[in-house]
Amino acid sequence: MLQPTARSVIGTPEFMAPELYEEEYNELADIYSFGMCMLEMVTFEYPYSECKNPAQIYKKVTSAIKLAAFKKVSDPQIKELIEKCLVPASGRLSAMVLLKDSFLQVENLKDPICDPLKFSQVWLTGMKNDDNSVSLTLRIADAFGQVRNIHFIFYLDSDTAVSVAGEMVEQLELVDHDVAFISKFIDDLIMKLLPGWKPSSDYSSSGTVSLYGESPKLGDGKTLTGCPWDSLLANLPGLAFESSRRFNNS
Repeated sequence: MLQPTARSVIGTPEFMAPELYEEEYNELADIYSFGMCMLEMVTFEYPYSECKNPAQIYKKVTSAIKLAAFKKVSDPQIKELIEKCLVPASGRLSAMVLLKDSFLQVENLKDPICDPLKFSQVWLTGMKNDDNSVSLTLRIADAFGQVRNIHFIFYLDSDTAVSVAGEMVEQLELVDHDVAFISKFIDDLIMKLLPGWKPSSDYSSSGTVSLYGESPKLGDGKTLTGCPWDSLLANLPGLAFESSRRFNNS
């Protein structure tokens, strides 16, 4: 839904939509500016560099005269996308529609856009609180030394590793296939802390598998060390969420 029109003009003339000069515009003016930014990135040329003063720019913009740099765009697909951004406001598409343009779609992406973090480690430490609960801390360290600690309580009479891992994945915005990895981590440590305890988790029915096909490694009896967990670490930068009853992040 388009916002009501505004009635003030502040901006850089080379990137301003025609309707801005008429002081009757909405967010579609930003689409025009986006098109100009794309044009500059593609051509490495500042828009309307052929003009000597703002008056000449104004005349071209208000007369719908294409700027010289547009002729330098050789790729027909991106040229079409830029044209869609620079048409008069009455025919200009919204951001939601433009995002569906074929040029912005990712197809057959075989390699990751960026290399995953390497040499990261995951630890799970725990301590028995009472006969019904265990305090656990999931500690994650990446190759750059950034460490995150996630604290939570596991209730033996009501929780399962799969349910807790599922909540963690949802609240921390991780990827679904990390559920089995966390579940195995939790179960292995609790069995180490409480030898008589038997897990009720069913990894085979969860539809997920350990990310690296490995089991957590037993440490000193209170700590488990995991293999690199790149899918989780990819979500750590800027991680922000409200602590719930179960999870606390530090």
